[in-house]
Amino acid sequence: MTHADPTSTDPTSEAFTPHSNSDSNSNSTIDPSPYSATSTDSDADADTDSTTGTNSNTDSATDTDPNTDPNTDPNTDPNTDSATTLTEAEREAAMPAVAAWVGFVFVCGGVAVVPWTAYLALTLPLTSQSGHYRLAWVGFDLLLAFTLLHVGWIAAGAPTRTDRVELPATAAGTLLLVDAWFDTTTSADATGLLEALLFALLAELPMAAVCFWIAHHAEEIRQRRLRLLPRLERLSRR
Repeated sequence: MTHADPTSTDPTSEAFTPHSNSDSNSNSTIDPSPYSATSTDSDADADTDSTTGTNSNTDSATDTDPNTDPNTDPNTDPNTDSATTLTEAEREAAMPAVAAWVGFVFVCGGVAVVPWTAYLALTLPLTSQSGHYRLAWVGFDLLLAFTLLHVGWIAAGAPTRTDRVELPATAAGTLLLVDAWFDTTTSADATGLLEALLFALLAELPMAAVCFWIAHHAEEIRQRRLRLLPRLERLSRR
């Protein structure tokens, strides 16, 4: 019987000899360092690409925004411009309607008329015959009719046009007063004086009062609108 040499090498045993656990673990374990680095770089690239895409979208939105004015200064505050415009408008509204010299000239003219009137009262004759008496009264009455028609035409128009009724109404009232005065003072007899007085009391003077009221009321409405304009502008900017 032949005994096997314990020191001999059996090729069958070598083929079926299992590897050690340490070698198996070392061979089966994969070094994650290169893959993790690659993954980190990919994530960074993805973040960079997404950021770049966001910026490009923002740029394209800015370029294609129709409401963006390239000439508008982004540092300009629209509220400041509105306040400046409103301040300028209020300053212009507070300006005087006439120059300062107008008051002085007209006061001097009114004072000068007083001695002239006294001179006429002392020197004019009590009666006088005029060569154009008929022409004077016909021309005056035509002017009075024109002013009354002008007031009626403006008052019958659109509401925005009635703001211009002040001056024609003032002129019509003044002419009615003048008409009443000269009708009564130039009457030749008692009958003519009575007719002139009745006509003045029943027609001319009441119509003159209505004309002056129209002019005063139109001025009040205009002043009220001017006071409301700044408030309306502030409300429209809110």
